[in-house]
Amino acid sequence: NYEVVRGSSSVGGDVALGIMIDYAKNNYSIAITPDGPRGPRHKFKAGAVITAKKVNVPIVLAGVGYKKRKVLKNWDTFEVPFFCSSANIVYSDPIYIGKELDYDETSDMIDKCESKLNLLQQEAQVFNN
Repeated sequence: NYEVVRGSSSVGGDVALGIMIDYAKNNYSIAITPDGPRGPRHKFKAGAVITAKKVNVPIVLAGVGYKKRKVLKNWDTFEVPFFCSSANIVYSDPIYIGKELDYDETSDMIDKCESKLNLLQQEAQVFNN
């Protein structure tokens, strides 16, 4: 079973963030696509870090690559895997965000998560090399 929480950095984000925090407090696992709908591309938005900080749960980042895929010609070059394509998923170690972090330290963690996720994504693209 799963629940879908819709929200983004531009529409409904505050409500979605509150719902995610409630779910995390009740031991639900949460999956987030961390870049917003308006870009820029590969820019890690704050929702995952704020949720992890408020609830004291780790973030596990994942990069995904597909052997056969279609790259959409839109602003974020979204990739759609072909049916039965091989995939490679590369995970980070758990990243814990301290509740005591101030605004600047939290912003630094967002930047670190963004950098790490971009590295994982490159590593997962083994099929494209």
